[in-house]
Amino acid sequence: TAFFIKHYMLMSAGGCCADPIFVIADDNMEKEQCDVHVVPGLGNSIDIANKAYVVFTKTRCANAKFYEWFNSTVLVSFVSDLRRLRNLPDDSMAWFQLDGEAIQIECYRQGSNTLQLMTEHNIVIGKPAASTTEITQPCDAGDCFKATKTKNKFINDEDILMDNHMYEQLQKVFVEHMKNATPSKKMSSAHVKMAINGLQRVHLAIKSAVSPQMIKESFTRTGIYDYRKCSYNPSQILAQCKNEIRIEEETQILSVIPNLAAILGDKGELVDKDLEEE
Repeated sequence: TAFFIKHYMLMSAGGCCADPIFVIADDNMEKEQCDVHVVPGLGNSIDIANKAYVVFTKTRCANAKFYEWFNSTVLVSFVSDLRRLRNLPDDSMAWFQLDGEAIQIECYRQGSNTLQLMTEHNIVIGKPAASTTEITQPCDAGDCFKATKTKNKFINDEDILMDNHMYEQLQKVFVEHMKNATPSKKMSSAHVKMAINGLQRVHLAIKSAVSPQMIKESFTRTGIYDYRKCSYNPSQILAQCKNEIRIEEETQILSVIPNLAAILGDKGELVDKDLEEE
């Protein structure tokens, strides 16, 4: 199932998650096609109104159209909900951190509708340095992914086959997808069955393994803390460095962070020149 299912976990330092997104690969689709379906009951919570998105693209890496939809529909809504939850001003800055793969950031190109939307909602987009996600990305640094993968190993087929209603509901999603998005070509019945079983397994694993406290602790491991006046802890980040950092070096690093943060807030990015001047 890992070959054609990808789960997107959008979460906040406060321990909240957006509605989950499951991307299904369908090689019959065109490269830039993106077919989105809302599935009630497939969400993270036990709330009766919980839901998830099942999205079909040609590969599970998705495409530019998917990321345009994600930003305009899921991200903006999630940030707005978080501001209301915490009684924050509608124009308070939100920081959205992603891995920075080329396909992920293509939609933020200069002059794009997505970039304009992020500006309107004061959402700042950032990505860590290359090959550092194990210490800079909460999902990788914490236990969210690890716990889910471990839980998945102990899920039996009987655990998911008992939910006949969800299986039938997902079957209808696949039928609708093939009717509207790929009418001339159909996914094999084996592919459909494996995809549905995979969706149910991943959904159960995430729902059973991931908790608000785990999410908060995952952010803490990267030096990011929830809604505090000083919402980051540079010393926590520096402690993850493989090479020893002398006291005087740490003092110098900490002294320039406020200026760099101000530049980032003003310009929306940091370039080599900014780092060299500091």
